[in-house]
Amino acid sequence: MRVAVIGQEFPESFSTFISAALNRMGYESRVFRSPASLIVFNRYIELAARAALSVSPRAARSAERLLVRRILAWEPDLVISNDINLWPDTVVELKKGGCVVVVWCPDALVNFGRQFFYMAPYDVIFLKDPYVVRHAREFAALPVEYLPEACEPSVHRPVDGDDSTRNRFACDIIHYGNAYPSKVRFLERLFAKGYDLKLYGRSFPSWLRSPLESVWSKEYLEGSTKAVAVRSAKICLNMLHYGEIEAANARLFEAAGCGAFQLVEWRRSMDDLFEHGKEVVYYQSFSELEKMIEYWLPREEERRRIGDAASRRAHAEHTYEHRLRSLMERAL
Repeated sequence: MRVAVIGQEFPESFSTFISAALNRMGYESRVFRSPASLIVFNRYIELAARAALSVSPRAARSAERLLVRRILAWEPDLVISNDINLWPDTVVELKKGGCVVVVWCPDALVNFGRQFFYMAPYDVIFLKDPYVVRHAREFAALPVEYLPEACEPSVHRPVDGDDSTRNRFACDIIHYGNAYPSKVRFLERLFAKGYDLKLYGRSFPSWLRSPLESVWSKEYLEGSTKAVAVRSAKICLNMLHYGEIEAANARLFEAAGCGAFQLVEWRRSMDDLFEHGKEVVYYQSFSELEKMIEYWLPREEERRRIGDAASRRAHAEHTYEHRLRSLMERAL
């Protein structure tokens, strides 16, 4: 069976991991880049392209018609879109071409844009936030299923590295991801307390004025480098965007797979994913986080034991193969 995956394509993209897992599972899979993600690592061109597509329906539909032609020429049986903002007409044309079409979106609801998935005739819609799933089922009668994100064990695995690499990333607290105001203000409070912070993300907006700018590395952590980095730090801090109502983010599964000790901002769905105090440690307020940091920093053996348990759980239950088996069962 052939499976086309619509989304971004770079070494650790959601779509790349999905396609690789499908190939390992015996399917023939290929990633087709969605129009809004043609350029990933030139941030300014990427933003300009997205802006042009968002304000010009003609340009967006033209780009997606080309995408449809390319996909149908490949003759897939199933299309998995990771882009929840495809125009409804695009989904219609893919289905006319004989494909089962589903969407599996890794984004929080703040990235739902024009909410086109409410109008598009997807066979199944897979979302990671149980709150949105319940709401879309109840009020719009959509064919929505809960499906969280995952880890890729060939990448997200415990790697201790050599002494020089460990020393490079050794710190009290590490965090990686995008910089935005609510996160920056949160991290500023920890920075002011004098913790040894190492912060990574591919960009720090020029308009975002903060003392963190001086310590924020624009290095994009990936592969074994990311695995060593989160394993070398005493604490991998995982705060969530407020748009994650009940959902877990990708970092939960990635860092767990790498065997990091995580302090994670709790969401309702997480209780069924990792066990508090044994595989990860959840917090629900800043004051609670402060107490946990002070408690866990000196407890090296316990931190390592929890990180190792998280990796075992992630690899046993939360891989892309696990998720895709569920997707296939519901979609086909």
